[in-house]
Amino acid sequence: MSPRGGGRDEDERAFAEAIKGATPLDPGERRGRAPAPPPGTARAGAGARRPAPRAEEDTGAPGRLTVEVAGETVTARAPGIDARQLRRLRAGAYPVEARLDLHGSTRAEAAPALERFIASAEASGMRCVLIVHGRGHRSAAEGPVVRPAVWEWLAGSRRARARVMAFASAPPRLGGPGATLVLLRRARESG
Repeated sequence: MSPRGGGRDEDERAFAEAIKGATPLDPGERRGRAPAPPPGTARAGAGARRPAPRAEEDTGAPGRLTVEVAGETVTARAPGIDARQLRRLRAGAYPVEARLDLHGSTRAEAAPALERFIASAEASGMRCVLIVHGRGHRSAAEGPVVRPAVWEWLAGSRRARARVMAFASAPPRLGGPGATLVLLRRARESG
């Protein structure tokens, strides 16, 4: 099999399988997506676009991430981030350079640990890190606690917005909905 073309049919079949059942956008929507609804809007259905949760107001940091939640999974990207980078992240194509395991943490413990971890990873020049938070199966009746706290911090914290380009639920081999991959800005991109 040659490096070019030999796997193309396989890639096309995999793509066709991945989009089976998808509904195409109306031609008018293809040029750009509508902005996220303002904070405080009623909870959107599964797969719907949502505003970044509880973002702090800040004019110096990059803009809010566009967050999409579908069931137990999430994808988010900062303005101007190429959709191809997000697809690669979701597929686990970036090598994971560090992991943070938040299993057993409370919401109050998770946020500072996450902030320290992301700051350290960025300072070390890391590009992709994995946050293991679990799916929240042992949480009280209110549901998962740490997973949404991680997503809220990554999408809404002023400090995170300065460092995070995108994040997505990990593919099954890296923990699936129990883990989140984070793509960090390179040093020249964060300032």
